[in-house]
Amino acid sequence: MKHLFTLLVMLVMFTSCNQEERLQNAIDGIGEADAFMSDAVGFAGMKPDAYKHYETVRKLASPDQLQQLINDDRPTVRIYGFQGMVETNHSETFTAFRTLVADSTSLSTMRGCLMGSERLNFLAANLLGNDGLKREHYQFKGRERTVFDSLLLFSGYFPMRAWTSSLKTVAPVDQHYEPIKKLAHDSASITARTGLANFQREIDLDFFRSGFSMNKEHRYNNTMDIISRFPHTSFLPFLKKLQRKLLDAGVLSYDFDILYLAIFQYPTEDIKPFLEVLDRHSDEVRDAV
Repeated sequence: MKHLFTLLVMLVMFTSCNQEERLQNAIDGIGEADAFMSDAVGFAGMKPDAYKHYETVRKLASPDQLQQLINDDRPTVRIYGFQGMVETNHSETFTAFRTLVADSTSLSTMRGCLMGSERLNFLAANLLGNDGLKREHYQFKGRERTVFDSLLLFSGYFPMRAWTSSLKTVAPVDQHYEPIKKLAHDSASITARTGLANFQREIDLDFFRSGFSMNKEHRYNNTMDIISRFPHTSFLPFLKKLQRKLLDAGVLSYDFDILYLAIFQYPTEDIKPFLEVLDRHSDEVRDAV
């Protein structure tokens, strides 16, 4: 029995040492990679060695070991380590992201057949802020989404205009107002206008109205988005004119869906006249038939 116990202890020690060696070899393999790659690259969609090493690390590394990779000297190890934290729902994922915010190291990238180059902090932001994350991956908790958007837009480490999702969902707090307003006024960023509407400041009404459109599709959608976020009474005449134009033109229901989504943000008393016009139009169509 004593010999059996000794044998089991030795087997456990051997397995543990072997696992640690495999883990370190996989980490070193990632460190030797010259690019951050997806799980399928090239025309044949082959899994690159770097990603195979990443899968080994994700499988063998403890939560503490995974987090330690964020501070590795090799940039590919840092970004794959962060990806591992996101995909294993590591409790310190957001803390790790804040560590990487200032990491502007440039990395080659390859996803499918597309090759490029991007800064490490930008890659980390895309990994964490990806709206298509699986449920088992890390999800923002509490105010983390607000802090995340603020870091992207106002930390100075990222180009503000690149974050369309964050511009639309930015928290309407005082410290965010002036930078968003400046971007909306100084650039052609439609999403910056949308983000500005979240603040619902009457001083911006004329600016919004100057960009309203009934014609070009993307401007029409944006106009309705702005009004949905800032349903001000001064926009009602525009909506009434637009409703009449759409009814007379007999446009597709999709256009009406967007229009009425904006209209239904108003109080009931403001909505009633639109519904009355719609009812009269329906009667006219029936009489014509």
